[in-house]
Amino acid sequence: MSTKKLDSAKYVPIEFNKQNLIFSEPETCKYVTINGFLKMSCLVEYEGQLHEVLKCPEEEAFYQAVDLVNTVNNIQVYSRSCANDTQHYQVCGVVTEKSKRKYDEYFLCGYFVCQDAPDISGNCGKYSSGGLWDTFIKCNDKKECTNGADEENCEERNPANSFTCSHYGTKIPISKVCNGINDCPFGDDENGSCDHTSGLFCENWAGDVTWISPFHICIPGRYQGYCKNREDVTNCDVHEGGRWCKSGSHGNRYIKESQMCFHTQGKEALDYKVCIDGRDQLNCTNVALTCSVSGFPTTISSYGLCQGHHQCQDRFDDLCKTAETDCYIHKHQFCDGKSDCDYEGDEKAHVCNEVTSNFKCKRRVSTSPTTSLNMPNTWLCDGVIDCADGSDEDLTLWNVCGSEDTLIRCVEKSEVCMEMFKCPGAERKFSGIQTLCDNVEECTGENKMCQESRGTKEVLSIALSFNKNTKILSYQCLPGIKDHGICDQEHLHGSPDKNVYGITPTIIQYSSSSIGVSCKFFFGELYVFYSCNDLCLDTSCPLFSIPYQSCSNIKEKAITFAARQSTMKQPHYLTLVHKQKAGFENNLFSCNNRRCVTYDKVCNLADDCGDGSDEVLCVNNYRCNTSAEFIPLSAVCDGHADCIDLSDECNDQCHLQILDHTALKVCAWAFGVLATITNFVVVVRKTVSLPKVRSKTTMFNSIFVICIGVGDLTVGLYLIGVSTADSVYSKSYCTQRFDWLNSGYCTTLGVLSTAGSTLSLFSMTCLSLFRFHTIRNIFSSRQLSRKSRLSVLSIVVVMITLVAVIVFIPILDIFEDYFLNGIHYGKHVPLFIGAPSKHEHINILEKYYGRLKDSMVTWKMIRNLVMEMFTNDHGGISGSEQKFYGNSGVCLFKYFVSKSDPQRLFSLAILSLNCMLCLLITISYAFVYLLSRSSTRATGSVKSSRLERKIGIIIVTDFLAWVPFIVFCFLHYFDLFNGLSLYGIFSIVILPLNSVINPLIYDDIHSVMWKWGRDKTGLRGVSVSEPRRIKTLTTLKSEFTSKADTNALENGPSVVQVNRTTEL
Repeated sequence: MSTKKLDSAKYVPIEFNKQNLIFSEPETCKYVTINGFLKMSCLVEYEGQLHEVLKCPEEEAFYQAVDLVNTVNNIQVYSRSCANDTQHYQVCGVVTEKSKRKYDEYFLCGYFVCQDAPDISGNCGKYSSGGLWDTFIKCNDKKECTNGADEENCEERNPANSFTCSHYGTKIPISKVCNGINDCPFGDDENGSCDHTSGLFCENWAGDVTWISPFHICIPGRYQGYCKNREDVTNCDVHEGGRWCKSGSHGNRYIKESQMCFHTQGKEALDYKVCIDGRDQLNCTNVALTCSVSGFPTTISSYGLCQGHHQCQDRFDDLCKTAETDCYIHKHQFCDGKSDCDYEGDEKAHVCNEVTSNFKCKRRVSTSPTTSLNMPNTWLCDGVIDCADGSDEDLTLWNVCGSEDTLIRCVEKSEVCMEMFKCPGAERKFSGIQTLCDNVEECTGENKMCQESRGTKEVLSIALSFNKNTKILSYQCLPGIKDHGICDQEHLHGSPDKNVYGITPTIIQYSSSSIGVSCKFFFGELYVFYSCNDLCLDTSCPLFSIPYQSCSNIKEKAITFAARQSTMKQPHYLTLVHKQKAGFENNLFSCNNRRCVTYDKVCNLADDCGDGSDEVLCVNNYRCNTSAEFIPLSAVCDGHADCIDLSDECNDQCHLQILDHTALKVCAWAFGVLATITNFVVVVRKTVSLPKVRSKTTMFNSIFVICIGVGDLTVGLYLIGVSTADSVYSKSYCTQRFDWLNSGYCTTLGVLSTAGSTLSLFSMTCLSLFRFHTIRNIFSSRQLSRKSRLSVLSIVVVMITLVAVIVFIPILDIFEDYFLNGIHYGKHVPLFIGAPSKHEHINILEKYYGRLKDSMVTWKMIRNLVMEMFTNDHGGISGSEQKFYGNSGVCLFKYFVSKSDPQRLFSLAILSLNCMLCLLITISYAFVYLLSRSSTRATGSVKSSRLERKIGIIIVTDFLAWVPFIVFCFLHYFDLFNGLSLYGIFSIVILPLNSVINPLIYDDIHSVMWKWGRDKTGLRGVSVSEPRRIKTLTTLKSEFTSKADTNALENGPSVVQVNRTTEL
């Protein structure tokens, strides 16, 4: 609907009352938009004709609004004034100009409806509004309107606290004088009464002294003038002190000195410019800039900047940018510590993120010329002189970075030159590395690369829609299920504003069982609807009222939204709605920077506003400290870095250390020291006694026990090394974790752990098989021969070779495409967080270069491609490699692999091998155990009984150390269990268990230690508490004599088996 245009001489307004209206249909009223405002339009019958009328807000009254033609001031005529419309919303949208010029904060659209307006309005109707005279006659202590609308809301404008404007005596609060904003119609509150003077005072034709604005002086073609003495129209020819300029509709005009330096900028008042080229703002007292104009040093006032023209030869007066909606300011008003925009867009701008730390200078444009300010780094050496002394372009004062082939830039002497990111595509454009992923897209596709780097956060942010304006929050409310009476519904207005004119409420349906739930894992619409209806235990509603100036990103032809419409929030201000299928809704979130987003963009882990205001009040996210990114709460303390500053893992909540728990720290030290000492003693004792061995059986047993001891000793050293690193890094481990994981020390510990446990397991397997073989072949020769020595040596060499292969293959460069976990580039490269894997690298690189084939990409290619993304003027970009053993803080072999890990086949093969070895050990000792058991029953030998206990311990400890661990590893591989959280327990407690117990099983080390301690303390006579000695391979070797063989021949094989099992 649009307002009609009628000739003022023919129009006769009709006042419609409900009583004299006949509606053409039962429901003929509907909400429509008129020039961007929501109105209720009705089709009525009056005196036999159909009329389109508007309904007054909050009352059963109707009116017509008509634009009058042939009037200078575009007067609007109404058939009536709406009685309950105290803020004159009736006017909004009817005013011809769509740009809601708001001259008075007390009226919603700046105008009021005047009854019986004076002749100056040019109005012949009963009610009118919209003329320039509305501004003139309001609050001048004269009741020009019969209904007194011109004197409404004038309490703050009493003579004691007001300033009287020169035209028609309009009063404004004294606080608005000289505040930099024109509040009087012609700006005399800012001119003639402040620190600068323009215009002139004279006696007008009515005999009153009045102020004549510069705009109305020397108007071409006007001879009578406003001044009685015609001072404002005399001496308008060229004379000394005057100046020629372009004056819009007046063409080229000559202005007098009294017309110069007129303040022509204002947010509320009329914007009359004496000169449209700004030449009236030269050499004024309000100096903002000094530059060369036509070859002469000239000053320009602050009101001459950013006017769409330039006077300075270097165009410096017009170097202006939009800081935020309705805030177009000069470059030097950014980052000056003073907010020039309503929402501080000039101080929160991207350019302010990096400024000089030690350098300050006086800027060429400044409201305080004596104040020195820090400079944004991008202003240094950019070819534009920003400092008054030109020091920002003096190359001798700076470290000059870059090259002619890339980009020459400057940093302070105390700083190091950094590489630059090369924007993708053919354009020769660069971006600072540290400004990557800051939500400001300096390069095409930058945000997509950063999103890929952080990983896609899949969240459900849209509620199910049903029947247009109905939102379903829980599955119990789906059609067919809700009929069982388990679903409730409420009406939700799209914002905290409950009294919004014309709004269609949203109906939400939810289950009664969902009341009082935790909303920390709800997002978007679900989060808003639940929290704003008090259905959550731990959240509050994040919505605000929406001022009509908001939603600068919603345009008339916006893709996301329908055309923005303004409406009234009773009783004091305008708000916004937008049209949906169900009607007009205001389900928008108002960002701090005047942008707006829909509910599905609120609390959804993404900064959709651009200033983070759509996420900061939400309790379902964690905000990274430096990068201000938002991640889900489930991603905090999960062991994977999602923030470039690692704050999601390095905080008081996570307590991330190499060994997270005190119990693990104690176990690591205790097991490490005990395993190291006991196994060292075993290795030394067995090695010293080895030359005295004459039996093949004893030789084999001794060699394998030595190998087991060496392996377990290595594991003990590994535990001590991990404990030491944990003590050194302590609480700082989290922030330095990649330094540790990628270090050679971590790799060395991983090698020690894997080599020790593998050698020990191989040796135990060989020993168990040898014992099984010995039992099976009771009549074989026991004589130590050259062949037997070569046999045991060959077995040891094969074992060590296999151990070396298993240990060193994962860290050889030739196999890096299978075993390298990732590359860490440090905190100074925000594009890569943590240590991205090969697959993560490829995903990022594809956003830069285009599609890459995963199977063809090697780590060498990745390094080259990453290097080509940045300049190489200062050594290029490099990172530290996270090798195979750096997958966790304990530097363990990567047993826990997923289906996507390239090393999964190798790890699963080693796990399967270990599983098979454990099975062989169990079977071998089970056979020995059964044989010993039968021998004990046959002979009643105490030695066999002891052997049974020893074999039982061997089987149980081997089973507890390896079998559960292997099972968990396979469960992790098939995504049935997350074993990463148990890495510390397995590496410190479970796997080293054998390393501590083996010396007690395979050697009488406890007896040796007891005897040594007894000798040192002088307790030789004490024998009561001396532990019973278990005969070992060494002490029992003398019992296996030729006499035993003789007995075997006489008494049968069973006696030989008893002797053999006893020796074992």
